[in-house]
Amino acid sequence: MKLETARCQCRLVREVDRQMLQALYADQRTSQFTPVESDISDEAMCAKIQQWRAHWEEHGFGIWIIEKKLDDGEYQAIGVGGVSMRDFDGQQLPNLWYRFFPDTWGNGFASEFANACIVWLRQEAKLRAVFALVHPQNLASLRVVQKLGMHRDGELQLAQQKSLRLRLDLSS
Repeated sequence: MKLETARCQCRLVREVDRQMLQALYADQRTSQFTPVESDISDEAMCAKIQQWRAHWEEHGFGIWIIEKKLDDGEYQAIGVGGVSMRDFDGQQLPNLWYRFFPDTWGNGFASEFANACIVWLRQEAKLRAVFALVHPQNLASLRVVQKLGMHRDGELQLAQQKSLRLRLDLSS
C-alpha cells in the first residue's frame, strides 16, 4: 500500500528498513516528547517491523516509511508514520503519529504527510475518527494536528508524562 504526496512517497515497512529505523529511534531529539523509551536492538526492531506489517493485515491501515523524492529520481527515507491502534485509557483507538529525522524538521514534511494520511483514511479506511497524542510542549506537532482540524479531546498520563489527546472526525 503506497501513499503519494507532492514531495514524498510512503510505502510499507520492510525488513531492510531496520537500520534506518534504529538510527531514527536512536536520535534522542526525535524522542524528547515520547513518554516511553524504545528498544532499538535488532530483535526488538525486527519485531516492531513485523508488528507494523501485521497491523496492516488486521486493520487495513498502518505505518509507512516516508521517503523524500530526490532530484535524481531516487528516494531517501526521512521518517516513519501512519495510524495504528493505541490504548487510550483502556480503549483501543486509531492514533495518528509520525517521527522524522531532525534534518527534515521545519520543511513541512510532517504537515504534508499527516494531511495525505487523513485524505487516505477518509477514502480507504472505515474509521469514524482518528486521534493523536501530543506532548503540550511539542508546539510543532500541535500546529500540525491543529491544521488538520483536530481538536482537544482530553488528556492522557503516560509514564509520568501528560499528553494532550486530539480528535478529528473523519466524516466531516
